[in-house]
Amino acid sequence: MGDLQRVVQLGELLVEQRAKLAEAEAAAAAIKATVLQLEREDLPALMSEIGVREIRLNSGKKITVQEDCEAKISDKNKPAAFRWLLDNGFGGIIKVLVEVQFNKGEHDQAQKVAEALQKKYRNNQVSLEESVHPSTLKAFVKERMTAGDPVPVDLFGVYVYNKAVIKD
Repeated sequence: MGDLQRVVQLGELLVEQRAKLAEAEAAAAAIKATVLQLEREDLPALMSEIGVREIRLNSGKKITVQEDCEAKISDKNKPAAFRWLLDNGFGGIIKVLVEVQFNKGEHDQAQKVAEALQKKYRNNQVSLEESVHPSTLKAFVKERMTAGDPVPVDLFGVYVYNKAVIKD
């Protein structure tokens, strides 16, 4: 078999494998949607309707329904949400990234600034980026809500839902 023929075969194999990958990804997305529907909608609604708080399956696994939530700070709400966290003593969950950009050929200057960043900001673009990790925000919101403490649900984009949880 010649080199050109091997290239053609490998190219055909690549096309075939990409098609299979796309099919598998579509199937995985459909399965994920079904899982979310079952655990967030169907099972909690049915268990509530028939008045069952937990049930043991034939496999021995136990299903219970628990309240859960999602939280996300939108770009629009970021300033107000961070101000609320700072004003209420929760600034510790805010991650802060300070970045200084240098032009090509300014390596020596960059090293000097890195050594004394607090003193030297001039002539360079400095940006400050604040964020709260999504898992940290979710845990913070859940903890506050469980304790009955106020949390600005609009600022933090809080969505509360019931979720079926399977345990051994």
